[in-house]
Amino acid sequence: MTKPTKAEVRKSLQRSFDVLEKPIEDQGLEVRELFIGDVDGPWFAGCGIDGTWHVLVPAKAHEEIQPDKGSKGIQVEARELMDGGKRRHFVDLVCRIPRLRRLFLLVAEDLLTRLDGKSDVSTRASETLADWRELLARASRPVSEQRLLGVYAELLQLRELIRINPMSARCWRGPDGEVHDLESGGIAIEVKARSQRGQRVRINGLRQLVAAPGGRLALAVVTLDRASNGENIGELLGSLASMGADQELLLDKLAKQGVDPSESAARQARFCLRDESVFEVREDFPRLTPAELAAPLHSAISQLSYSIDLGAAAHCELSAAEVEKLREELVAT
Repeated sequence: MTKPTKAEVRKSLQRSFDVLEKPIEDQGLEVRELFIGDVDGPWFAGCGIDGTWHVLVPAKAHEEIQPDKGSKGIQVEARELMDGGKRRHFVDLVCRIPRLRRLFLLVAEDLLTRLDGKSDVSTRASETLADWRELLARASRPVSEQRLLGVYAELLQLRELIRINPMSARCWRGPDGEVHDLESGGIAIEVKARSQRGQRVRINGLRQLVAAPGGRLALAVVTLDRASNGENIGELLGSLASMGADQELLLDKLAKQGVDPSESAARQARFCLRDESVFEVREDFPRLTPAELAAPLHSAISQLSYSIDLGAAAHCELSAAEVEKLREELVAT
């Protein structure tokens, strides 16, 4: 099995649900095969007579499908379908509430890109649902201004990449749980946002300032002012879309950050750029890394953070021309 990309899955799902209609009463479920590369298939998109949407994946041999009805809108069920004259068991990811269809497509896309041909499909489906429930639970809590400040700074840096290559939205890796905020082909940019001038920035963990083997890492320090005539995240997102960026992908990544641009807090938080400095994280850059420690950290120690004085890193600051070259190399990989 070759794992499909998110772009392939998204395109196939959208194309299938665009043409699916409610079945006539005696059919029960109208299905359309999802043609997505070399997968353990066939995979299907489906529409029920009650307007439910379905994504169906064949269960593995001898798999005991575990239903998951922990939420009203999106659930996991077992379903039998005739396929090539044979009755087959499918894991059915189903959307029961029409207003959740956009969210359902994101969950289905996530599930299908997690399948590896090894784990039970229903186990993967339940894990995916659990992750999205946790994500949405976090998103329902009020988002802090510091979080909005950080996301805005990351999007500002992303805009510079999209200016060079409109396909660069994929380089925003921080929301996906990656170590660095922006990365492609071993070249990465870690973004630090702050609301006041000063020489110190906070670093989270021992790996945040470690480049990939054979790669490069830069630290972008962005100083922002809160301003009534500034730009909010929704407006910045709109400018990225107008430059050719994939808006659905960006909204997906914002959701993973717990940020909804349409919510009051996000709409009211307006920022303008005061200052930006970009540093090359070289061997002589002041930092803590696993290699700096005489012994590995004890397993009981977690969430380590520390501050660095940027005054001691002045010799690593890049010129505007060097920053532009770094960005060009990043989006070219």
